[in-house]
Amino acid sequence: MTRRVPEAATQVPGLVSGVLLVLGAWLVVFSVTGVYGADRGFDAPWNDRVAGLLAIALGVVRVARRVRLRTASGIALGLGLWLLVSPFVLNYGFGADTAMAILVDVAAGTSIAALALVETLNAKPSV
Repeated sequence: MTRRVPEAATQVPGLVSGVLLVLGAWLVVFSVTGVYGADRGFDAPWNDRVAGLLAIALGVVRVARRVRLRTASGIALGLGLWLLVSPFVLNYGFGADTAMAILVDVAAGTSIAALALVETLNAKPSV
């Protein structure tokens, strides 16, 4: 009896869902324990809390298959792009005290956006 290995295209959605859950949890934990520097303008930890909770919610919805894959990929891509630009749009500031907060947002945003883009490009065209 041979065991069939699923194609890479069927494994990508599960990978993206798992990464969304992990990175969302990471953002929420970092927003509570991390150092964001001096308080200016918008509260940067709340941005990470909201983005992290959205990532967790999207990961759970994707696992439950309650949303179409293309819709989920689009939302994940938008969330990833927001995390990439939010430190600059919300003016976290540039200094040694804010470097870790910017790095966390950019790393999470890059990972989420890249995986969502790979998933979109890897998806089979609908007939």
